[in-house]
Amino acid sequence: MPIDEKLGDLIEKLPEEIKPWVITYGPIFLKMTQEELKAWIDYILKGDLFAAYSALVEALPAEGLMNEWDKIKGEWTAANIKNVEKMDLQKSAIVGFLKIMLMVALAAVGL
Repeated sequence: MPIDEKLGDLIEKLPEEIKPWVITYGPIFLKMTQEELKAWIDYILKGDLFAAYSALVEALPAEGLMNEWDKIKGEWTAANIKNVEKMDLQKSAIVGFLKIMLMVALAAVGL
């Protein structure tokens, strides 16, 4: 049975939430040499997740790399929007606090 068919059989048996990961990264693992796979596992065991992820992304074909970039860019954009909203809320809270402190200071000096 060819490797692609074996991978397809494996994907069919997996839970739905894992299938996209295996579809994207499974072929990379199948093309790895024994040394590359050992190095990748070593990254994971050492906790160097950035190096492990980088090794996978570097092995993606150009189309896969662009898809991965689009996914990450979308996640970054969503995170940035949340951060802007938090910062706006913090600025609003600070301005409100400073207005109250200004009124207290003005009252203290009799204005």
